[in-house]
Amino acid sequence: MEEQIVNSQYIKELMISLSLNFMTFYVFYFTFPGIVAFKNKFPGFLTFIVIICAVVGIRIIVDWTYWYYFIKISQNEMVFQWMWGWNELRMVVITAIYAILVRYLIITLKSQNIKYELITLKQMGEQAIIKSQINPHFLFNTLNNIYSLVYHKSDEAP
Repeated sequence: MEEQIVNSQYIKELMISLSLNFMTFYVFYFTFPGIVAFKNKFPGFLTFIVIICAVVGIRIIVDWTYWYYFIKISQNEMVFQWMWGWNELRMVVITAIYAILVRYLIITLKSQNIKYELITLKQMGEQAIIKSQINPHFLFNTLNNIYSLVYHKSDEAP
């Protein structure tokens, strides 16, 4: 029975941790391109720091609420420790780095696909232009045949 309670607590802890990491990932996934778009880097950096602090604060509150209300740890054991803050900050930074790397990977792959499509369209356009041109060898042979018919005063010349 004790093992079942531990496993249930482990699953609950895993679920809260995953949901917090997903929230952190998508916050940075969607906000970082806007932060980078700032012309002046100082407001962008300041915004980035504020977002990090806000996400860490939200994670600490949610984590504390989870342990206090769902796991039922006593008030005496729930004294805030700076280690919580550092652990949450570490998780936020790691998850933010992953989110930023994934975002840039997707942007890079999309731009490469667009580049390859443009190259393919350009090559197809050049091929169409080349195919639509008159072959000079064909033109020379036709003129030469007409000249020989006129030279021999053939009735087939007109």
